[in-house]
Amino acid sequence: MGSYHKANSYGDIDDMRARIGVLVLLLAAGMLSAQTSAQAPRSKATPVPRVAGPIPATRESRMFMSSLDSQTPLNLPAYGYMEQEYFVSGTANVYDWDSDGTVKVQNSDAPYATRIVVRRPIDAKRFSGTVWVDMLSPARGYDFPEQWGYTNYYIMDHGDVSVGITMFPVTIRALRKFDPKRYGTMMMANPEHPLKPCPAATNYDYEMEPGLRWDIVSQVGALLKSNVPSRPLSDLKVERVFLYAQTGGDLQTYVPAFHSLASFDGGKSIWDGYFMKDGGGPTSLNQCGQRVPAGDPRRMFRNIGVPVIRLLVEDMVLGIYDARRPDSDEPTDRYRLYEVPGATHSDGTSVFNWLPSLKTLQELNSEVVTPFWPFTFNCTPRVGLSDFPVHYIVSGAMHNLDEWVKSGTPPPKADRIQIENGGTPSAAIVRDRFGNALGGLRSPYVDVPSETYYENFKDCRNMGYAIPFDWAKMKDLYGTAENYHTKFNAATDKIVSARWIDPRYAPRMKAGFVQPPTTEKLVTTDAIPTSSGDLKITSFSHASLMFRFAGKNIYVDPIASATDYSKYPKADLILVTHDHPDHLDPKTVKELSTGKTVVVASPVCAKALPEAQILENGQSGDFAGVKVEAVPAYNIVHKRPDGAAFHAKGDGGGYVITFGDKRVYVAGDTENIPEMSKLGQIDVAFLPMNLPYTMTPEMTADAARMVRPKILYPYHYSDTDPLALVNLLRNDNGIEVRIRDLR
Repeated sequence: MGSYHKANSYGDIDDMRARIGVLVLLLAAGMLSAQTSAQAPRSKATPVPRVAGPIPATRESRMFMSSLDSQTPLNLPAYGYMEQEYFVSGTANVYDWDSDGTVKVQNSDAPYATRIVVRRPIDAKRFSGTVWVDMLSPARGYDFPEQWGYTNYYIMDHGDVSVGITMFPVTIRALRKFDPKRYGTMMMANPEHPLKPCPAATNYDYEMEPGLRWDIVSQVGALLKSNVPSRPLSDLKVERVFLYAQTGGDLQTYVPAFHSLASFDGGKSIWDGYFMKDGGGPTSLNQCGQRVPAGDPRRMFRNIGVPVIRLLVEDMVLGIYDARRPDSDEPTDRYRLYEVPGATHSDGTSVFNWLPSLKTLQELNSEVVTPFWPFTFNCTPRVGLSDFPVHYIVSGAMHNLDEWVKSGTPPPKADRIQIENGGTPSAAIVRDRFGNALGGLRSPYVDVPSETYYENFKDCRNMGYAIPFDWAKMKDLYGTAENYHTKFNAATDKIVSARWIDPRYAPRMKAGFVQPPTTEKLVTTDAIPTSSGDLKITSFSHASLMFRFAGKNIYVDPIASATDYSKYPKADLILVTHDHPDHLDPKTVKELSTGKTVVVASPVCAKALPEAQILENGQSGDFAGVKVEAVPAYNIVHKRPDGAAFHAKGDGGGYVITFGDKRVYVAGDTENIPEMSKLGQIDVAFLPMNLPYTMTPEMTADAARMVRPKILYPYHYSDTDPLALVNLLRNDNGIEVRIRDLR
């Protein structure tokens, strides 16, 4: 991402020497603070680094950049994914290169220790064979997973794996600050002796050398394809590994300088292809090196040997005009350049949704910002970031790169954005009557426009905005809203048929969604066969559920924040477990009700729901064609500071509901109480799992063993990792744990 963040100050020499000493001892002993480790011997091939992990998360130590610890928490297990952190360490060289492209070693064997973040399918059978390795951006002073932010939905939809690499001194320092115990040994040791600053470095780093990152990246790629038993993804068959990034000029440097050096014995390349989003020309190879100037032949990629796709948003096109070249399908020079009119380097649709949580930003003493305006400065005009959803095009290009390697299918080719006076100081993009760029990879957003897209603010670079047309202009262009949508949908179908967009995302584009689907709550519906037809279970959020059976709609603990209930049918029966506000919402109960709706509640809800039929624990009744039994739910262990239970026995409860020959247990807020062992046949169970209000994963596993459901849904689990329950019940045959987005 653009250079809008200033680097942190550097540590002192004594601290650096102390860290080097510690790390050298660790490397010599073959150990880092983790569970497993391995080291491959050095050879002419790229060495495989030492790897340790997965590093466990505890209450005292958690991974930085966790998907749940973001301003748009992403519940990976609900998508069938999990994330793991590994520590990797080894030695790396510092390089420089000549103007003819010759890369030479300047210093060798400098020790490093860093980490990678792996996001992968839980079920190995879902794995596609494709791994995307992300050079994590340092632009904000900490690891910022820009490519994951653009494409997490695509990666999970396709069963791919994402691997992010921490690879800059500034981001290593942020990790140390975030958790000194977990990350205290991370480093990229500066091997230069004596430690003297160089003229090219404005902020010379005495402790660490950023030039080690090239070997670190190569070694991580080698690790992912290695046979090291403790490697990440050891249970998966890795077939393709792509390197992709949006980190300034880093990938644009790596490809021409290091692709030929990143190889296995026999010369086979580590990487199967490259995807570059934005970025300028190549940067320097070390902190004392010189950036490659405009016009230098190293700025243009040729004959890399594996497919390369470069995607440039509009505001990047003029800056690397000298590196433009024709597309090619030659076996050793497979190349595509896509220039996207209307798109900008920093838009408001995707990446910034996954900024770290406000709490984490405060802990880092970093800029505390939100996705609505992710900067601490203002720009002119005072409007929000552009809503051009380039992520749809990015995902389509990634899919085409994958297919190029997997099946040999060449990606489509696109025109270049039209430029007048190209390569001169007066170079400018040619625009249509609306102010949008002509040429390039066309999309409905510029072919059936409703906005003018500006590549940059007047006083801010690398970030754009959009100004919508007023109604008079829209009416003049399209006549009616229906006609506009007809034209937009036709243009969408056109780019889908041309293979620019994955067909599964076309309905979202047509519906006007500009943000990725992973920014929304994941509402899922499961069908459970019964003797009287399917029971359909919809999981909204937290403790809010809907059962549809035999033409009846039954809601449990509906609250307004769980979903937009106006999209769902009115209720025949509403069940409320207790009176806490994350379970009882009288307004939502009223909105879902008709004159015939039956409301059943526990005794503690009587005052708030005077219309409800109260079922005390042990009572039952037939409502809306199903039998409902009220069962106990209460705390034994977890209590308030005054000693009172969070949920007192008899106040609230759970329910056992009979649907045909199936019995469903919704436990309510409870612990693993002895009454669970007396419930009888339970086919489906919803058991709570969060602290301090209900159960730990261990308590929930104990409850599951008492209840013995065929299908178990952990729910109400907030920030507790549901995979912990999966692991605890891994050897309990007969209990299938299903994870839905029920935080």
